[in-house]
Amino acid sequence: MTIYQKLRELTKLYNKSKVAKKAGIHPTSMCAILKERQGLSLDTAKALAGALNVRVGWLVDDTREWPPEPAEIVEKKEAV
Repeated sequence: MTIYQKLRELTKLYNKSKVAKKAGIHPTSMCAILKERQGLSLDTAKALAGALNVRVGWLVDDTREWPPEPAEIVEKKEAV
């Protein structure tokens, strides 16, 4: 499963603008990323993983499937 597929699954239940804000990226960039029109830097992947409470290693590893295993979920700090 690709990083883009994982991000689409992770953001299905969230307000994408709030996820973008929490990750420190522009909502337009978030939309472009989810539509695979924009690539991701490692910093952006880290920020999105943090905003979505998953480990960046799981997010960027295309060999890991959905859903994230409990060890791949970071303890939630606050809801998005």
